[in-house]
Amino acid sequence: MVLRNIKFLAKGGFSTVYKAIWLDGRIRYWNYENQLWERGINKLDEQDFIDTNNSQIKNPLKINEKYGCSIVLKSLNDSSNINENFLNEWKLHLQCQHEAFLNYSMLIPILGITQDPITLNYMIILEYEPDGSLRNNLLIKKFNPNDKFKNLWNISRQLKSIHKLNLVHGDFHSGNILHGIMPEYIELMKRCWNNDPEKRPTANELSNIFLKWSIKYPIEEDKEKRIPIPENEPEIIYHPKSCYTSRKFNYSTKLNEILLQDELSNNIVIINDKNDDGISKELDEQDELDDFII
Repeated sequence: MVLRNIKFLAKGGFSTVYKAIWLDGRIRYWNYENQLWERGINKLDEQDFIDTNNSQIKNPLKINEKYGCSIVLKSLNDSSNINENFLNEWKLHLQCQHEAFLNYSMLIPILGITQDPITLNYMIILEYEPDGSLRNNLLIKKFNPNDKFKNLWNISRQLKSIHKLNLVHGDFHSGNILHGIMPEYIELMKRCWNNDPEKRPTANELSNIFLKWSIKYPIEEDKEKRIPIPENEPEIIYHPKSCYTSRKFNYSTKLNEILLQDELSNNIVIINDKNDDGISKELDEQDELDDFII
């Protein structure tokens, strides 16, 4: 696998993301006549070669390399020692990817896995999405507000696919997805925030609601009628205390505070274990495990 023009894109709580050019390209199908894999590659454009002069670019293109495809490399922090949990997580992603396809939707496809030769961290190879993330397109939604309804419908179908496999997203929130002040939205938002989970809408119900909205408020397909972002439009400034990357939380301290207010604190202490990201329990030697029912 030959990668060129490796460029930093973003850093999250658990990974670092790069854009790169994969010279070999992704496998499309097996050519029986020629007995080889047909791969998806395109002719590289002028900007790809201009980027080679950027000092931040790693492993730049060579002058004779004219074809390839753009991909994303997601380098996973501290992943040099691969384990079963790591592999299972990406197995589940592939299952969700397949289920989304069956649901006439899609997740960003996983194309493969490789390893950083320097850090030895594993890197997931993903298809490159030129339009960027939803958050990066908020200004487009501001001036073309009907776009968001189709976005919401697609997101809900993806979420429904995950739920069909008895999985949950785990990091799904409305901060940069649901926006607007239409009455229907306000009522739906209240339902989504209901303290009783049984009274919240299901992914399937959300999908049906957003489908109706996307039909009622259709996207403007005519490029001439779409409203461009004004040149003097200020950038979106996010609240300084907002967090837009995944984070790892340690609940040990808070749990200890709760337990100290209860008789259980005499029997169970939550401790920090540097060798384990989870929560450990330390029991009194004189008590049996069966005595504790929480």
